Amino acid sequence: MNKVTAGFLVVAVMLLLTAGPVCAKSNVKIGLVDVEEVFTRFSETEKVNEYLQKAKADRQKKLDQAQEELAKLKQDLESQDDALSELKKEQMRGALEEKFLMLKQDFERFEMELKNLQKKKLKELEMKIKEAIKAVGLENGFDVVMEKDAVYLGGEDITALVIDYMNR
Repeated sequence: MNKVTAGFLVVAVMLLLTAGPVCAKSNVKIGLVDVEEVFTRFSETEKVNEYLQKAKADRQKKLDQAQEELAKLKQDLESQDDALSELKKEQMRGALEEKFLMLKQDFERFEMELKNLQKKKLKELEMKIKEAIKAVGLENGFDVVMEKDAVYLGGEDITALVIDYMNR
């Protein structure tokens, strides 16, 4: 026997010996979860949405007030334009421009804070969903739990079990 044939034979024997334990458990129990459905039907998701909407509304109210002040200052400048000296006009324009820049910065900061808050809250929900999927899978004897959309054939849908578990 040449060396190449002997090498193939050794590899084939090793594959047969190691394939036995892999194939030994043919009754693998696979759970499937529609994570998007779990997310939308999880009662806490609505609470988080309400919290985020309130945070947005509170910040928007402050921005609206600042914008109203800016509009009033602009209107005062325009209505008094003829009566004011050039120096006073420049001072008011400078104050108007400064308030506008501050409003713009507040808006940008507001947007960033809101995005960060949303990321944080969504991450918390994601962790709770993952923990629930794992707990339901273990409680029901599943060996593997996968995203429902990733499987074309087989498995048992446990989405409703996960939703029930999370909404207890």
